[in-house]
Amino acid sequence: MNIVHVPVLKACYFLHNAKIYSRTKKTVYTILADPESRWRKPVDGGLSLLVIASVFLLIREVKQPLNSTFSQHFETFAVTVFIVEYLLRFWLHSSAHNTIIKQYEKAAQLNTPFRLRRAIQEVLKEKWRYITSPLSIIDLLAILPTYRPIRLLRIFMLFRLFKLFRYTRGINQFANILAEKRFELYILGIFFTFIVVSAATAIYLFEAQRPSSDIQSYFDAIYWALITLTTVGYGDIVPHSPEGRVVTIALIVSGIGVIAFATSIFVSAFSEKMQRLQHERIFQGISRLSDYTLICGYGRMGHTILEELSTSRQDVVIIDTDNTVIEEARQRGYLAITGDASNSHLLEQLNLAQKAKTVLCITENDINNVYITLTARSLSQDVHIISRANETASIKKLYLAGADHVVTPNQDMALVAAEYVGQPVAFEAIYSILSGQDELVIDAIKLFENSVFDGVELNAIDFKHHQLILFGVIQTEADNADEQYYFELTRSHFIFNPHDRFTLRGNDVMIVFGHQDNIAHFRKQARRLK
Repeated sequence: MNIVHVPVLKACYFLHNAKIYSRTKKTVYTILADPESRWRKPVDGGLSLLVIASVFLLIREVKQPLNSTFSQHFETFAVTVFIVEYLLRFWLHSSAHNTIIKQYEKAAQLNTPFRLRRAIQEVLKEKWRYITSPLSIIDLLAILPTYRPIRLLRIFMLFRLFKLFRYTRGINQFANILAEKRFELYILGIFFTFIVVSAATAIYLFEAQRPSSDIQSYFDAIYWALITLTTVGYGDIVPHSPEGRVVTIALIVSGIGVIAFATSIFVSAFSEKMQRLQHERIFQGISRLSDYTLICGYGRMGHTILEELSTSRQDVVIIDTDNTVIEEARQRGYLAITGDASNSHLLEQLNLAQKAKTVLCITENDINNVYITLTARSLSQDVHIISRANETASIKKLYLAGADHVVTPNQDMALVAAEYVGQPVAFEAIYSILSGQDELVIDAIKLFENSVFDGVELNAIDFKHHQLILFGVIQTEADNADEQYYFELTRSHFIFNPHDRFTLRGNDVMIVFGHQDNIAHFRKQARRLK
């Protein structure tokens, strides 16, 4: 290897391994370019205000000169900020040292001579790609007006307004929509240019030689064609010859077609993008949730579950393949997505493994419920999965797929009907409690580790004072197997009516019965830390 290359490579590897350099670059990226950063909105907002203020001062100075010292200092500050921003974005665009290292290691792998000039050319290509990008050109033009003696440069001050494309997401999305339709817009531009040039040429040939004509130059013809085609029609230039009027009629009819073509392009672009934008907003809302409940299937059972969950103010996300019911859920204020809940990519986008607490598979098709259960369990072993089985034969399959609990609404309804026929009074009492008609409910209260009740015996808790009745305790790892009423659950154990010496632990769940307000007050006390 050429000895000249050694200092350069050493410097590149030094930067590659320098943690301070990496942390600094990551911090700058988080502030300027990371769309999910909490710094993005305040930084973009501040830069937008700076752009608007600098343009406002330019407009105000035309007829109402401000204090020259203030104006000069403000312009210097604004341009300094824009220069620093430009240089930082230029730095972030690519890593020069990584490019050189990559070229060197590639040459070493292929056992070919390393050429520093070629590596530097690759670095310059990447940087040039950023310099020639539209937003970078706008940033550069926004800096030029700082040299005020050249008045022509002041026109570039208007390019600062275009910097809002970078800072405003809505405007940025609008630009992206147009970029996706660039082929259609290209065809529209060719069609528009052809009509304008043809009409301008025709009107110039018919009108330019007439003594009373308003068209004295080809520029006048272009101007007339544009205002006529766009149906503006100022009336300052009108044709006087019969041939010119015929051209005008043809141009007006063509203008209707151009406007209709342009309208169809914009409408189709926005309609295609609208659903994606809606999904992006929903995913952004979901990313801010924690321990949410995912409901797969928004049918009659889903409506009932949501009504119950809304009273406890739990975060809920809904997935269904029917766009009609999803729109209904969104109108009711829920986060809802049209899609297949068995799609692992969709569940990964919802960050199910880290964010979801419970998954409810309650579609009306048992096969779908099995696939959803399999997908959810493959993504997370900790998420709690409750699945619906419409057929008895599906119960075992759902448990094998990874469901923690399986609900059989048809069987349960038959048992409820039989219970009502046999003991209607007892049934009505239980139904009143479960439905919360008298504000008396059965609820679960989870204890946190190191909370006030962690390691406390039940006889130390005055349930009578709180006007509550303890039904039982659910433990993940029960060490109270000597209890009289001890039931094995899928991943936990339920102890019904435990004795007074029963010791509570963190992550235990107490099942209590009482008034809603009493339970809410007791829950706050139970979650206090020691």
